[in-house]
Amino acid sequence: MSDNEQDLELRAFRIHAPAQKALQEILNALQSSTDVFYAVRSRVKPVKAILEKTQRKRREGGREDYQPEDITDIVGVRVVTLFREDVIDALKIFLGLIKHQGTHFTKSPFTMDSLKEGLIYTNATVGDPEAITSRLRSVFETFGFPIKDANIMQVETGYSSIHLVAFCSVKQDNEIVQVPIEIQIRTVFEDAWGEIDHKLRYSIYRSRVEPERLIESWQPHLNVLKTFTDGCSQYAGIIKSQAIDVHARPGTYLIVPVDDPENALKSVGKSSPKLQAAFRKAYEARALAMSSAASGTSAAAEKMFREAVEAFSVAGELIPTSTFDSDRERDVASFLVTMERAFCLLSIGKKETLDEAIKLYSEAQEMSPESVVVYYRYAQALVKLNELDAAITKYQKAESLLSADRYVPRDHWLHTVIPRMLGFALWAKSRAQPPDADGRAERIRLLVQAYGYSKKACQFAALHKTSTTISRLRNANNVLHYAAEYLDLNPDGAEITKEEVREHLIFLEKNLDLGRSTRQQLNFIDTLCRASLLFGKIEQALMAAERIEHLLSTPPATTVSPRSIEDDSELREASQGPGPTFYATISHLNEKERDMLDHALWVLRRHGTGPDGPRKQRKSGKSRSK
Repeated sequence: MSDNEQDLELRAFRIHAPAQKALQEILNALQSSTDVFYAVRSRVKPVKAILEKTQRKRREGGREDYQPEDITDIVGVRVVTLFREDVIDALKIFLGLIKHQGTHFTKSPFTMDSLKEGLIYTNATVGDPEAITSRLRSVFETFGFPIKDANIMQVETGYSSIHLVAFCSVKQDNEIVQVPIEIQIRTVFEDAWGEIDHKLRYSIYRSRVEPERLIESWQPHLNVLKTFTDGCSQYAGIIKSQAIDVHARPGTYLIVPVDDPENALKSVGKSSPKLQAAFRKAYEARALAMSSAASGTSAAAEKMFREAVEAFSVAGELIPTSTFDSDRERDVASFLVTMERAFCLLSIGKKETLDEAIKLYSEAQEMSPESVVVYYRYAQALVKLNELDAAITKYQKAESLLSADRYVPRDHWLHTVIPRMLGFALWAKSRAQPPDADGRAERIRLLVQAYGYSKKACQFAALHKTSTTISRLRNANNVLHYAAEYLDLNPDGAEITKEEVREHLIFLEKNLDLGRSTRQQLNFIDTLCRASLLFGKIEQALMAAERIEHLLSTPPATTVSPRSIEDDSELREASQGPGPTFYATISHLNEKERDMLDHALWVLRRHGTGPDGPRKQRKSGKSRSK
C-alpha cells in the first residue's frame, strides 16, 4: 500500500468514527418528534464505501484533491411521514435544530447555522397549485435559509424529496470534527415509489443488457405509478383533514354558512325572540345594501352598508343578555356578528372601513381558525389595501382548507372563486416587480403560479358545471390574460403553451359581444385583444383595440360603484361587471385603464393603417372563433 493510499485510508477512518457518534446524537434529538415521523432510517457510510467514493470522485470528476471529508453523505438520515402536511412540519424540526431555535431544540447536535445545501426535488410543474413547493420555500425563508430557484429541481424521472446537508460538531481526539449529514424528507408514498425506482434501476444496470434502452421501455409505466402515488398522498391528506384535524380541536370549529341568512338565523337565538328579530333586521339591511350596490348607486349603497353595520352591532349588544341553548350557540352568534360587520365594511371599500374590517377578520380568525370564509374575506380586504403578500398567504390558507371545511360542499362556488382570486393576487404582485432581470424572472414565476391556480378554477367549473356563464368568463379571461403576459415575456418557455389556452379563447369569443360591450367589460375586451395577437388573429385584435379606444375616449354616463364582493353575483346569478379587478369608472383614466388604452393604441399603430391615415372601418359584432 502506497503512502498516499495509507493516508487516504487513515482519513476515512478518522471521519467514520465521529460519524457514528454524530448519528446517535441526531437520533436522540429526534426522539421528541415521533408524532410527526412515520419512520426514521439512518446509516453511516462504511470505510470501504468512503474510500470507493473518494477514489471515484478523483478518477471520474477530475478532482485529484478530493478527500473523504468532502463527502456530504457520510451520515444519511431519511425521515418518512404519512402525510404531505407532515413533511412541512418535519422540515421545520430540522431547520429549527440547525438554527438552534424552536420547540424541538434543547441541545442540538448540529453546528449552528451550518446548512450547506437545501434542495427540493419535485416532479410537479412550476405553479402547480396542488404542490407544496411554495410552502416549503417559505419555511426555508422563515428560518433564514432562503433558497434560489436553482435549488428547486424539476425531475422528469418522478423523484420527489427534500434534501438537506448540514454539519454536526463532534469531539474526536481532542479536536472538533465537522461531520457532514445528509437528510432526506419524504412521504411514505414518495418513499415507496423511490424504492421501486431504485430497485429497478439497480437490477438493470447489474444485468449488463442495454440498461438505458430497458429503462426507456418501462419509464412511462413508472411515471403512471408516480401519478397514482401522488394522488394517494393528496387523498390521504384530505382524509386526515376531515377525519382528524377538524375533530381534534373541539369547540373551535364555529364555521357556519354566512352567505345563507336563513340557515344562519336557525343557528342562533332560538330561545331569544328579541335577538332573532335584531338579526333578521340586520340581514334585511344587508340585503338592501347589496341590491343598491348592484344597481350602481354608490353613495346610497355606502349609506346602507353603514346602516347594516350598525344593525349587526345592535344584535351583538343583545348577545350578553340573551338566552342560548349552549355555549357554542352563543359563540356562533358572536362569530356571525363579527363576520357580517366585517363584510359590510369590506363592501364599502374605503381605507378606514377596510382597516376596521381587517381587525374584525383577525378576531374571527381566532374564533374559528379553520373557516375558509374567514381567510377568503380577510384576503379580499388585504388585496383592496394592496397588501398582496399577506393576501396571498390568506388565500393559500383558504385554498388549503377547502377540502376540510364541512360547510363548503364539494360543488360550492368557493372552489372556483378562491383559486381564481389567489391567481389574481399573484398576478397583481407580478405587476409590481422591477424591470430588471431579477424582476423579470420573478414576474415569470408569479405568472406561472397565477396561471396554475386560475387553470384549477377552470377545471373545477368544467367538472361540476355549477358556475354561471359570467363566472366561467372570468375564469377563461384570467387564464388567457396570464398566459398572454407569460408568453410575451418568455416566448420559448415550457410552463405554459398556446395550445393549452386555445379553448379559453374560443369560449371568450363566443360569449363576448364586442358591438354591445360596455366599459364594465374592459377586462374581457383587453384580454381578447392580447390573446388574439397571441394566436395571430389580427383582425379580431384590431376590433377589440378599436372598442377599447372608443370606450375609454367616451366619458361614462354615470359613476358606477365597484361591486361589493365578487362571489355574491355568482351566488345570486346576478349579471355584474366581469374581470379579476374592480374599480370605479370615473371621468379620468386610472392606471389599469391607461395600460389598456396604451396597448390598444399600440395594436392600432402596429397592425392598423397607422396614426396618420383613417383606419379601415370594421363591422363590430359578436366575436367568433375563426
